[in-house]
Amino acid sequence: MIYLLIIGLFFYWALQYLLAKKVLSRKKINWKIITFFSFFLLIAAMYFLNKFHMLSDFKSLFTFPDLFHFTKGFLIVELVAIVVSVLSLSMSDRSNHLDKKTKNQTKRFNRSSIGTRVSLLIVSLFTTISLLFYFSCNWVMERFGNIKIDQIIYTISQPLEGTDESQITSYLFGPLTSALFFGMLITLIFLVAMRLFENFAQNKHLHLPLVMQALLLFVISAGVLSAGVFSGVSKIGYADVKAYFIDKSKIYEEDYVDPKTAKLTFPEKKRNLIYIFAESLESSYMSKDNGGSQKENLLPQLTNLLDQGDINFSNSDLYGGAVATPATGFTVGGLVAQTAGVPLKTSSDANRFGNTVEQFLPGAYSLGDILQSEGYNQTFMLGSNSSFAGRDKYFSQHGNYNIVDYNSAKEFNWIPQDYKVWWGYEDEKLLEHAKEVTTDLAAQSKPFNFTLLTADTHFEDGLMTDKTPKIFDDKYSNVIHYSDELITRFVQWAKEQPFYENTTIIVAGDHLTMDKDFFNSTPDSYVRTVFNLFDNSAIKTQNTKNRKFNTMDLFPTTLASLGVKIEGDRLGLGTNLFSDTPTLMEKLGIEQFNLEVSKRSSYYDDKIKVEKIVQETPQ
Repeated sequence: MIYLLIIGLFFYWALQYLLAKKVLSRKKINWKIITFFSFFLLIAAMYFLNKFHMLSDFKSLFTFPDLFHFTKGFLIVELVAIVVSVLSLSMSDRSNHLDKKTKNQTKRFNRSSIGTRVSLLIVSLFTTISLLFYFSCNWVMERFGNIKIDQIIYTISQPLEGTDESQITSYLFGPLTSALFFGMLITLIFLVAMRLFENFAQNKHLHLPLVMQALLLFVISAGVLSAGVFSGVSKIGYADVKAYFIDKSKIYEEDYVDPKTAKLTFPEKKRNLIYIFAESLESSYMSKDNGGSQKENLLPQLTNLLDQGDINFSNSDLYGGAVATPATGFTVGGLVAQTAGVPLKTSSDANRFGNTVEQFLPGAYSLGDILQSEGYNQTFMLGSNSSFAGRDKYFSQHGNYNIVDYNSAKEFNWIPQDYKVWWGYEDEKLLEHAKEVTTDLAAQSKPFNFTLLTADTHFEDGLMTDKTPKIFDDKYSNVIHYSDELITRFVQWAKEQPFYENTTIIVAGDHLTMDKDFFNSTPDSYVRTVFNLFDNSAIKTQNTKNRKFNTMDLFPTTLASLGVKIEGDRLGLGTNLFSDTPTLMEKLGIEQFNLEVSKRSSYYDDKIKVEKIVQETPQ
């Protein structure tokens, strides 16, 4: 296959050569012009193929690693070539093509216009950056729907290792291609306009001072860049961006309860905990008569557990869940919110939490920290690479969890060494091996905390396997329905084990799904919420309906379900939902609470996040 691509690229270049020779009608071809137009035509072809949804077959080539890397290399070479070509064309002296009468005047004009050409390059660069920012914001909002600025900042600050390659491919053929296409098109228009102006100026013996030329193009550059930035920001929301970068909150000084100093009283016989983080699991997946937004219930078995007496904290009279909150709407943000009672707000510097920080939220004191101090054995298990987004750092530094991830599965020979589907390996395999891990933990003398993270319901459209029942017309519904079956099957297995009597099981979504298209038919008035289920809790409550709460409230609620008494019933920014104490959302209102969490906080930065950058060892 790689050889076919090389041959195809050879014929592509040959075609550009013949085309340029025919159009230019010259015996000696200017390779700079050929390079420019060949790259432009390539970008134009990619843009229109993507625009008219004709890229599916072409994208399939990227399932071959060699082709993917070769094509990336080709595009990089083409990009370098175009930059060199434009620089060379812009700086070239055209005086050789003029008659002797105007040669001296042209030399003087060209020398003065070099600065203008450099300014033109800056305009082109700023234009492309502006377009890239706009198309990127548009792509993010169309693809993910409910994503916030904090999610964008955190995602771009993380390494690509472990991420879904389909998202990278979608971005390359979407915003990047669109920005390059229109950027090059506008550059050509500017170049033609500049040439026409130069010819006009020479004929009329006009001379615009270099400073004025540079100033004019600088104003154009600034205008174009500003237009792109403001247009992009408008897609995300000015208030959201303003709150994240400018406004400051006092919510931590006034309402944060430090779990490290809070009085917690554990029962004499400590209960085990099984905590299942289900990827993108929403209460919205249930049928309308149960409180969801679907015609048919996609979570029939989990709903059945609730009907049998398991606890669901709801935002309505029916089954429901936790309201989405800024800085918690992505996987690691959801994990932090539910186990530490704080959002995950990061700086915009690249790879802060993924690569370069010494500690992941060192000022936070989490569920893992608390249970470790009480002698629990703790394991965090997932079917993807735990290093993605710093999840391995968070769980190893907050509770000393034993981490069992995709790489561990290969070490244990659960999957072949070269095996990889989706984010690692399927949930159906993950949940089967989870039984082995749980059994091993239960066989030890200490109480255990087994935390599991699924992935098959990750957007876009999830992962279908040969075992996924095809009940519904759309793929995502089938994936959600099968995930409901797999998770419930594991819960039912746990119910039959000797350790179950003294074990609390929690099933909760990590965040709302980012699969925006799935909810096209859902009314805007419907409030989507994160699913939660408490099975075999140590305590009960009747105060489960019409609550205003978010996933940070699940932190103290989890401890309460283990029979832990919490003085004041509050930890972090969360409130124990088993108590009658109002949550901060009930106290402040949903909009005000979300606004406060979106704002910057000196307390959070200095006492919770406490970023300590890894210093490189001097050579």
